[in-house]
Amino acid sequence: MSSITVFIIDANESTQHALSRLMRAAGFRVFCTGSVNELLRLERPASNAVILADVDTTRLFAETLPRCLHDKSQALPVIYLTDYDTEYMRKEARRMGAVGYFRKPIDDQALLDSITFAVRQSKVRNAG
Repeated sequence: MSSITVFIIDANESTQHALSRLMRAAGFRVFCTGSVNELLRLERPASNAVILADVDTTRLFAETLPRCLHDKSQALPVIYLTDYDTEYMRKEARRMGAVGYFRKPIDDQALLDSITFAVRQSKVRNAG
């Protein structure tokens, strides 16, 4: 599935670099931003894309990011990444429709599998 595009939102440039290197090695297209506002300014594909969002960087958490994307008619699957995992954060992410939630350091293969699964599920939802 080399046509997948991954948007990474993380204020930490070394994390952006590491994640983008992993995504490119898997054959994905990658765009990195340091904030949600930067992401909202980017031209995003309507399908075959997913957002990896650092919970601490977004400062909007699960509730606001999907709403911002929906308001722009560009609802892409969101996978949250965090340094500080709590039960509350996991529940909020699920409640707001996150397709994945990972604590750093991240299992590379699990993340890649989650991205591929999220894009496939998104295609199924959009087709039906």
